Amino acid sequence: MMTKVRRRHSQQASASAKESLLLLLFILVHVTVGLCNDHVSRWHVGLTQCYAVKEQKEQSKDDEDKFVCSGCGERYKSRNSLFRHLRGSDEASLWCPLAESKEYELLQTVVIRFGYHVDEDINSANDYVAQQIKQAFCELAKNNGGRSTDKALALPRDDDQRGRDVFMTALAKSSVSVIVSGLSYSTATKLRQPSLAQDRNVRSAVSEFLSLNYKMVGSQPSIENWKEYAKVNLINDLQSYVDSRVTSNCRITIHEVDALVPRDASISAEQSCTQIAYKYLMPLTWVLPLQSGQERLADAEGELERWWKQVSLQSKESFQQQHPGKKWNVSSPKIIKKLKHSLKTVESETVVNRKTRRQSLGEGRIVSDDRDAPKRLAHGRFGQLWRKERRCWSNFACPSLGGKYSSPSHESVWRTVDRARIVGFRDTTATIPDAIIEFSGDGFVVGQIERIVSSVVALTQGWLPQDFMAIATQPNIFLPAPAPPPRTASRLYYKSARYHFHELTGGRNAFEDTIRVESDAERQWESELQQILSSVAPCTLEDSRWLQKLRDDVCPAIQEQLDESTTDLSQSLPPTNTPEVYSRTLSLLRGLVGASRWPTTSQARARVIKQNEDGSMSSKKGASEISAGSFTVVNEYLWSGPLPLANDLFPELTDAVFQLEEALIDTKSVQAAEGVERGSSWKRSPSTHCAVNRNAQFTPHVDSGRGLGQSLSLIVGLGDYGGGETYVQGRAYDIRYSPLEFDGWSQLHWTAPFVNERFSLVFFSPELV
Repeated sequence: MMTKVRRRHSQQASASAKESLLLLLFILVHVTVGLCNDHVSRWHVGLTQCYAVKEQKEQSKDDEDKFVCSGCGERYKSRNSLFRHLRGSDEASLWCPLAESKEYELLQTVVIRFGYHVDEDINSANDYVAQQIKQAFCELAKNNGGRSTDKALALPRDDDQRGRDVFMTALAKSSVSVIVSGLSYSTATKLRQPSLAQDRNVRSAVSEFLSLNYKMVGSQPSIENWKEYAKVNLINDLQSYVDSRVTSNCRITIHEVDALVPRDASISAEQSCTQIAYKYLMPLTWVLPLQSGQERLADAEGELERWWKQVSLQSKESFQQQHPGKKWNVSSPKIIKKLKHSLKTVESETVVNRKTRRQSLGEGRIVSDDRDAPKRLAHGRFGQLWRKERRCWSNFACPSLGGKYSSPSHESVWRTVDRARIVGFRDTTATIPDAIIEFSGDGFVVGQIERIVSSVVALTQGWLPQDFMAIATQPNIFLPAPAPPPRTASRLYYKSARYHFHELTGGRNAFEDTIRVESDAERQWESELQQILSSVAPCTLEDSRWLQKLRDDVCPAIQEQLDESTTDLSQSLPPTNTPEVYSRTLSLLRGLVGASRWPTTSQARARVIKQNEDGSMSSKKGASEISAGSFTVVNEYLWSGPLPLANDLFPELTDAVFQLEEALIDTKSVQAAEGVERGSSWKRSPSTHCAVNRNAQFTPHVDSGRGLGQSLSLIVGLGDYGGGETYVQGRAYDIRYSPLEFDGWSQLHWTAPFVNERFSLVFFSPELV
């Protein structure tokens, strides 16, 4: 009996010793952690946690949640769940002063599809709206990152000091820091050329797309609360925020938001965009044939009115009016067919591949593609869009871009127009509707769409030849398109952007709904937007004046310029006499040609010289052709950089060339191009470089470099040739033995066609590297 009692006491003592040992070990661990983290208060926390656990052992086993945190009073079913709470892994830890606060990072991308309308003249409406949305998102992310959607923090009363301590602890733990970067939208030009910026007259958009990278740092519950908030309430709060911040002249509508797109989706609203589209509300009265003055043909106008009445009877709903041809059994009048044909000339040609071309030739069919004609394809685009031909739209660019960004040698003006079509009609207060024309492509130069509309009107009216678009988009022809119609801001708006590569993986990347276009919200907003634009009072007098000027002044001037290109230049050859000051230089130039010593042209310069179909450069002299080329010599006395090979090959010519420039400067007979300002005491400084050209017909371009000590170039022509004027910003200058000074670094210039042998010297001073 005594043995059993001793054994029982020994077991109890052993159990008590184990419990005490575990307690001491638990205290030692927490004290060590507290010291490592420089938190001396962990001594008290460790003891409190141990007593909290010990207290739970004494509670009834019938109690389901038997582990209670003494810091916040939350109850847990197991010790492990209590410890997870103390490590800050659940939402309740935000309100617990004993729980740890461990920071987590969330790296995501937010994508937003939205529309807008700005009823005031600002520099960049798209950038203004994008900045407003960015600011709204940052504020909402900071204010709601740690806030639960179903539990809000409430400040306790003043006498509840412990409650206030818990509140401040929870507030500190629930706060998050947000860093945003990489703001991008589909019409941005931060990574593209300024010539592709959205036109200032475009102040409305149906479906603009924005992406923004952000990093959120906070506790794990705060991050989880943000994810829940982003899925449920972000889109509504974002709409409310922008509504309360923007002025009454601006309206922004949010279509879709996804703030949890992973970074590895690699989506950028600007770079990832594969196609953008604009729409233009064009009055059909513009294409009605005009009689004398401003009167229109009654027959054509009556036919159009009767057609629209029949269409309106068959299409009562506005949705059907946006989709012509689906339920209409009325044949289109001639004027509509002409308009569609004119729009077709705007579209880029799809270059057939080699296999299709061979099959067509084998079947005896004619393929419009010319294998020998050089064509620029839209490489890198989605699907068959890469086979669309890039065309040079420099003649359609806004003059405000200047020669630097509208030059044909500038890659950004080579764009693809995928579609130009009528997508619907909109009823107006007049008896004749507006045609809704959609232009889609890989990008548009500033001013391009408005000038396309003017050209389409002239083509439909028959004021311009049907091949005008093909001629005006050639890089070696300067043929400015007609001026844009009036009131562009009330007629042109941005439609949408496409992301074909991401649309294929939209579901996998978790933003399928946001990247999708043509949603119900977008269609409803577009209808409202058209009503807003149509509410602007039409100015028929202004439209009539523009049409009359287009018919009587602009189009005849363009036709005259087209006719001049076919003039026989051999009938206007000048006398063969050569001024004495040019004799030595001209003799040396001809000596190089006679000795077949003319060097080859560099690839960079050959890109701005008109070439034949076989890639050669030559000009006409009677029935024969003479080769062309260009090289550069340097003034050794003024230039401290490396010397070109031509200086060693032609030392006598080099001296003669720069002596000629000095003689021309002394004579003070140098003419100045329009836009070049020179004072009364002007005297040109000697140049460091001279481009020596033979039979080189330069295409429209601007020079590279910023100039050293001067920004003006000096050009003079030598030889017995006809034509060959130098054009500067559209104005012709005869430079044959008549030097011309112009700003080659900013003014667009090129060479007119010529016959016989033509030499030209261009003196300039590039930047010293």
